[in-house]
Amino acid sequence: MTVEYECIIGNGKDYRGAVMKTRSSRTCQEWSSQEPHHHSYLTPETHPRSGLDKNYCRNPDGDINGPWCYTTDPQKIWEYCETPKCAPFQQECGKPKRKPKQCQRIVGGCTSVPHSWTWEVSLMTSTNMHLCGDTLIDPQWILIAAQCLERSSTPSSYRVFLGLHMAKAVEPSVQIREVKGIFQGPYGADIALLKLSSPAMIVDQVIPVCLPEENLVVGSGTECFATGWGEIKASVF
Repeated sequence: MTVEYECIIGNGKDYRGAVMKTRSSRTCQEWSSQEPHHHSYLTPETHPRSGLDKNYCRNPDGDINGPWCYTTDPQKIWEYCETPKCAPFQQECGKPKRKPKQCQRIVGGCTSVPHSWTWEVSLMTSTNMHLCGDTLIDPQWILIAAQCLERSSTPSSYRVFLGLHMAKAVEPSVQIREVKGIFQGPYGADIALLKLSSPAMIVDQVIPVCLPEENLVVGSGTECFATGWGEIKASVF
């Protein structure tokens, strides 16, 4: 199933709607075309994850002002588009659309039902190497163990992948965000916050977890779950 984003949130980098006119009503040029304007960088080949289909308005370079396109007017290279904005975040936290599978062990656990832990995200390096499983607590904020950031304290060293089930991150539901800021917890506490470059699009595969109330005490015998990416079978040598 392909997740379609018919409206924009943040800078509209995930917009996949069918608007093909600019704000001044110019028709957009197809992204795969080099006429009337030549552009060798922003093409379906150079940006395969950016949805550069036909001549639809897109934001492959993350322009802060939103989706745009090259135009078919020889006198105007490109223009911004008038694309609809998404309604504010409405999805109730902590309630995925698919019922999670209950396993009995952490070591040697079981494969989860795809997209049943919708707040589980993958922190990766800028070269897409998985580092840690972390938690979406708000469309633009990730809760993370501070030890996951030992490689670097520079936000540009990391990327966050949301809406994925397999660590390879090839599913159409995957959303990718750059890290805008890193906020470390108190000294000695293994906790930190990441601010994403733009809010995540809240869909069935991406829903934040619910945060506990202040001073909540988890009672003895409370059933808990641990999720993440790892081996569920022992390696054989």
